[in-house]
Amino acid sequence: MSRETDARRVVLPIPERTRPETAMVDANDPDAVFPKIEPVRPPAGAPNVLVVLLDDVGFGATTAFGGLVNTPTADRLAAGGLQYTRFHTTALCAPTRAALLTGRNHHTVAMGAITELATSAPGNTSMRPQDCAPLAETPRLNGHSTSQFGTCHQVPVWETSPMGPFDRWPTYSGFEHFYGFIGGETNQYAPAIYDGTVPIEPDKTPGEGYHFTEDMTDKSIDWVHQQKSLMPDKPFFMYWAPGATHAPHHVPPEWSDKYKGKFDDGWDSVRERIFAKQAELGVIGPDAVLTGRPDEIPAWDDMDDDLKPVLTRQMEVYAGFPTGGGDGTFDARDPDPETNATVLSGDLSGDDGPRRLEDFAACYTTRDVPFQPGCEAYDLDTDNDIDGDDLDLFYAGNHRSDNSCHVLTGSDTDATALVDGFTVSDGHANTDCAFKS
Repeated sequence: MSRETDARRVVLPIPERTRPETAMVDANDPDAVFPKIEPVRPPAGAPNVLVVLLDDVGFGATTAFGGLVNTPTADRLAAGGLQYTRFHTTALCAPTRAALLTGRNHHTVAMGAITELATSAPGNTSMRPQDCAPLAETPRLNGHSTSQFGTCHQVPVWETSPMGPFDRWPTYSGFEHFYGFIGGETNQYAPAIYDGTVPIEPDKTPGEGYHFTEDMTDKSIDWVHQQKSLMPDKPFFMYWAPGATHAPHHVPPEWSDKYKGKFDDGWDSVRERIFAKQAELGVIGPDAVLTGRPDEIPAWDDMDDDLKPVLTRQMEVYAGFPTGGGDGTFDARDPDPETNATVLSGDLSGDDGPRRLEDFAACYTTRDVPFQPGCEAYDLDTDNDIDGDDLDLFYAGNHRSDNSCHVLTGSDTDATALVDGFTVSDGHANTDCAFKS
């Protein structure tokens, strides 16, 4: 992108370049020279952006902020990045989303309450004004690929049918692609899904193991895979907002069973444990005081013993919703096909141990193995030869197909090796290999 284009980014859409006037255009004229066509691209170094929004998840819910809901991927991101402790919400779903997705006060964008409670009062119509640009429109007009997956609770209720109007739907609000549902909630086993503005049916039934969280995750992985394959010079902007943990809490037993017994001591004790952990992590100040329990909520010790198993089970189900089907971790020495995928890249010959890679770009070259949540990439080549001819990519884990691993090598070098308990077969092409038994 030229300096001239960068200078014109102060206005969006970026104004078209003024072309020289000419009296005649003749393809046979050797002196006919015109400015080349340049597709819009972000400035050099523009990053991929992933915004993950969980609904009804309190400040002390996840392990990243001292809670009991296991979020190891968020923990790793927090350990290597920044944690913000003063994110202000509007205490409601749609208004918070509207503020986040526009960068404006929720009343300014007419979302004073959820869409279902809209009125004709100023700031409460649920109809985003035309002079309030949606956030995604800025990266899109600067050359990012943009997509939204999951919940969209910003559409006025009288505009939510398949006939629109679609002015405030995601694909008319800066997102080039949308896969999800319109409204605050949907049945997670049998959701009302839209692909863009077209209603579609899930590709599986609940009896076949369908759950919307896994579906939207797979679809988002496929979208990134396709985007990086077809437009590798464009970064992406993705807004990823699952149904968790908004009602309904449709959580498969294998997700919630991971938390059996973790809440048996009751909410009073849980609050104290979380508060102590938050102080240890430093996400609350040293002078912070635990807020008193509201009078409307009885003490755990005062609850009927017959009711306590029901209440602890509700907490387990809640915790299982954002955790999902995996725990976000993977031990490369443990060939468990149920764990999330790990990526080992390099020539598999390094002797200094694996080194974590920050750039996953090279890992998108596989033929048919998408990333899974919680992926990690490691460089086993001490020369960090990611761009070299001897590049090998080692994939292991749950690929939701044949539980195989795949090897890609850019040379004729035999990639046969034994790495942390996995047998890697000949990697001259995208060959499959089985786990070591």
